[in-house]
Amino acid sequence: EESGWETAQQLITSIRNKATPEEVLKVLDGINNPLRGELAGDEMTPPYNPLQIQVFVQTILYLGSKSFSHSFAGITKFLPVFETIVVGGEEAQMLVLKEMHSMWQSHQQMMVVLVDKFLRTKVVQCATVANWIFGKDMAADFT
Repeated sequence: EESGWETAQQLITSIRNKATPEEVLKVLDGINNPLRGELAGDEMTPPYNPLQIQVFVQTILYLGSKSFSHSFAGITKFLPVFETIVVGGEEAQMLVLKEMHSMWQSHQQMMVVLVDKFLRTKVVQCATVANWIFGKDMAADFT
């Protein structure tokens, strides 16, 4: 089992070498789910893997950081990956938004455009975006 950093490096290499969404999912499968230990009884399968979401979103946004169109291309090409790993409902979607915010907090326009893209591609739902914007984590961003 690998650390998030090692997996991110592997992902960057795979994506730069034109990996398919299936190949990217195989790389992400190597990440141990930190939620597994928190659930009572290890036989329960967690609804999603937060570390997979963090590593994948950060990697895609990092690789797409040159421009809006680079980001859009990454999100579009790897939509099947988002659909596979962001399955835990609002918590998983919230994590996508938090990772995007941590990367782009100093670039308001990029965040607005990415949130719009995530909504249009159904990676996140409107209610999740509203809850994220008005949640306590974002209070510092609003005066």
